[in-house]
Amino acid sequence: MRRGPNYRRPEFDAAVSYKEQDGWKPSEPGEAASRGPWWRIINDEALDELEGRLEISNENVKAAAAAFEEVRALVS
Repeated sequence: MRRGPNYRRPEFDAAVSYKEQDGWKPSEPGEAASRGPWWRIINDEALDELEGRLEISNENVKAAAAAFEEVRALVS
């Protein structure tokens, strides 16, 4: 049986508790409220028009998936 060189684990200094390090504080999300149509900051008329036509939700995706599975079953 062949053996490789003797492995020594490298030393690593890890903090005992990250929360106790200097400068730690809980996160404070500042953007809780919706700011409206985010894409308008780009000033692209084509994107604005596409976003206006886009109407999707999880329910739309579920309905499309169900319709696809139904057609797949009918074809089989």
